[in-house]
Amino acid sequence: MEKVHCKGESSLEICQQSFEIALEHISDAVLYGRIIQNNGVAVDCEHLYLNTAYARIIGGKKKDVIGSTLKELHSDPGSFAGLISFLGEIASRGNREVLEQYADLGDKWYKIRAFSPETGYFVAIFKELSEPFQSHEELNFHNEELKKINEQIKVQKARLDEKNKILELIMRSSCDRVWYLKRNTGEKELAGRFLNVCSTENITIEEWEHRIHPDDREHVCKLFNEFFNGKTEDYYDEYRVRSEDGSYKWIRSSGRSYSDQNGKPSILAGMHIDINNLKVHEDQLAYIAYHDSLTSLPNRKLFFDRLDITLKKAKRLNEKVAVLFLDIDNFKKINDSMGHDCGDEILRQSAHRISSNIRDYDTLARLGGDEFVLSFQNASCNEEILALTKRVKDCFLKPFVLGKNSVVHLSCSIGISVFPDHGVTKEELLKYADMAMYKAKESGKNTVRIFSFAIAEEVLLKFNMEKGLRKALEKEEFELIYQPQYDIETGRIRGVEALLRWNNPFKGHLEPVDFINVAEETGLIIPIGEWVIKKACETAKKWKSEYDFQGMISVNISATQLRNGDIVKAIKDILSETELSPSSLEIEISENTFADCLDETILKMIELKKMGIKISLDNFGKGYSSLGYLRRLPIHVLKIDKSFVEEINPGYQGKKIVSSIISLAQDLDIDVIAEGIETSEQYDYLKKARCGFIQGHFTSKPISEELIGELIKRDLKEKSFPE
Repeated sequence: MEKVHCKGESSLEICQQSFEIALEHISDAVLYGRIIQNNGVAVDCEHLYLNTAYARIIGGKKKDVIGSTLKELHSDPGSFAGLISFLGEIASRGNREVLEQYADLGDKWYKIRAFSPETGYFVAIFKELSEPFQSHEELNFHNEELKKINEQIKVQKARLDEKNKILELIMRSSCDRVWYLKRNTGEKELAGRFLNVCSTENITIEEWEHRIHPDDREHVCKLFNEFFNGKTEDYYDEYRVRSEDGSYKWIRSSGRSYSDQNGKPSILAGMHIDINNLKVHEDQLAYIAYHDSLTSLPNRKLFFDRLDITLKKAKRLNEKVAVLFLDIDNFKKINDSMGHDCGDEILRQSAHRISSNIRDYDTLARLGGDEFVLSFQNASCNEEILALTKRVKDCFLKPFVLGKNSVVHLSCSIGISVFPDHGVTKEELLKYADMAMYKAKESGKNTVRIFSFAIAEEVLLKFNMEKGLRKALEKEEFELIYQPQYDIETGRIRGVEALLRWNNPFKGHLEPVDFINVAEETGLIIPIGEWVIKKACETAKKWKSEYDFQGMISVNISATQLRNGDIVKAIKDILSETELSPSSLEIEISENTFADCLDETILKMIELKKMGIKISLDNFGKGYSSLGYLRRLPIHVLKIDKSFVEEINPGYQGKKIVSSIISLAQDLDIDVIAEGIETSEQYDYLKKARCGFIQGHFTSKPISEELIGELIKRDLKEKSFPE
C-alpha cells in the first residue's frame, strides 16, 4: 500500500523515514554511536541509532538498546574491549575515512567497516563472515546505503547550522548580552558584543575597562583577572559602565571558563544583564527603609546610624553632641478634633520649619506620631546648645495655617541630653532626652529641660512604682476601707464610700495620693479601678445578705477609666457577676474628668444612669465646673470639696460659698454631701444650712469591712451617729 504523507510533512522527515525502513531490510548490522572516554581513553560507547540486525548481535530488543552502552547491556563487557578501542580510534579522527577491522563478537566473526562523521561519533557496519560471500550487487547495495547515511549526516549538520542562526537571532533580540573571550597565547581577545549593553560594538577589553565607573574599576578588574587567569572557574559581579551618552548604567556580569584538553581555560563566556532599573528600584526601597514617608525626614534607623558616626567623631575631637527630643503639645487633641489630614499637615509643616532652622550638618528625624529628634554636633558649650534649641522652639511661635480658614496655635516641649556629660551611647542619649522631655511636659509644656540624674532617679522611682503596682494586682496587695456617709437630720447611714489602700510589703500602707498618678500615667488605673468596683460590690452584697443593708456603696472613677476603658461594660459585667442591684451603686466622678472630653463623658454617664446607677460629682467647686454645663450632667449628688468645708471654721469666709453650693443643689433638685468634716463647728453650720448629708472624721474615720458591718447592724436599731 502506498504511504500517504501529511501536507505539513517536510521532505527531510520523508527522507529520514525512508532511510530507516531501508536499514531495517538489510542483513548487515548498522550502528551510529558516541564514544565515552575516561582521561582521553575510550572505555565504552553509547548507542544512538541501530537497526534490528545489530540488536540481534547484542542480544536485545532495538528499543531497549538505543540510549544504552555496551557495558550496560553485556554481562562480559571485557569481550568488547577490542571493538571499543577500534571504534574509539575511528571517532577520534573526526573524518570520513573508512577503516576496516575483524572482530570476534560472541561465537561469530564480523568484518567491521567504520568512519567518523564528527569527532567523538562513529558509524559502523557489521558483516557476518559465516554467511556465504555476498554478490557484487549486494556490495553495491551496501555502498549505496552508506552514501545515504552520509547524506543524512549532511542534512543533520544543516539543521544544526540553522538552529545556531536562530540562537544568534534570539541573543540579538534579547536584553541580555552574551559575551566571550578567547585566550590565545596568553592574550585577551574580545569577540561578540561585549559592550552591547551600552550600545557599543567592536570594543577592546582595555576600552571596556576604561568605561567602568572609577569607583568600581579596581574591584571589577581584580575579580575578572583572577577569572581570566584560571584562579576561579566562575565570575560574577555588579558594577556601573558608561554609555555612549555619558551616563552610567548598572549591569550584572557573570561568566564561566571552558578548558582545553590540557585543563587550561581556553574560552571564557558569559552574559551581561542590564539591571539599571532594578538598582533604581533598590535605591527607592532603601530610601523608604531609612526615611519617614509623611515628612521625608530620616527615621529612627537612619538617625541612629548618623548619630553613631557623629559620636565617634566627637569622641575623637573631644567635642559635645546634643540630642533633642521634641514633642508637639496637645497634638492628640488637634488630631482627634480636626482629623488626621490636618494632623498630617501640621507634622509636615513642623518638619519643614525645623529643618529650615538648623545647620546643614545637624540631623532632624521623626520617630513617629508627633515626636521628633535632633542631634547637634560640634557644640562648644551648653549655652550654644540652648541657643540652637531656642531656634527650634521658636519655630512654633507662628500659627499653623491649615486650608483657607483654619489657623492653629501650637507649642512644643523639648528635652535635651548631652554627650559625654549624660551618656556616651546613642541609646542612653535618646533615653535621657526622652526623660527630660516628659519632665518639660510636667512643668507646664512649651518648655525646655536639660537632663539631670535627678530626673533619671525620679523616672526610676516611677518605674519601680509601676512594677510594684503590677505585682500588687497579681499578689492582691490592695484592700478597701470604708467611710460612712450620714443623713445630717436623722443621724442614720446614707451609704458608704469605698477607699483604696495598698499594703506595700516594703513601705507599709499607702494611700492613693502616693501611687494614683503613676497608675493613671501607665494605664494601670483601669484594672485597679475594676478591682475596686468588683470588691466594693461584693462587700455591699454581703452586707445586704447579712444585715439587710439598704444604703449606697460609692466608688471613685478616674478620668482615664472613662476615656480609655470600656467602663460601662465593665460595671455591667461586675453587677451581673456579684448580683448587686444597680440602684445600690454610686459612681463618684471628679470635675477634672470633663476637662478634655465633656461630650464623650456625658454620654457614658447617661448610659450608667439608664442602668439605674447613681452618679455623684466629686470635689465640686474646685475644678472646671460652670453652671452652663452643670445642667447637662446627669448627676444625682453634689459633693462639696473639703477645702470649702475647712473654711467654715471661725475666722474664714467660706460659709457663703458652702451655702451657695447647698442652695444650688436644692434648686437643681439633687442631693448634696459635704465631705471632710473635722469639727463640731463645721457640723453645726452644715446642719443649720440644711446640708443633706455629711462625711468625715468627725462622724467616722475610714474603717474596715467588719467594723462597717457592726455599724450597719447598730444603725438598724438606733442612730449610729449620736449628735
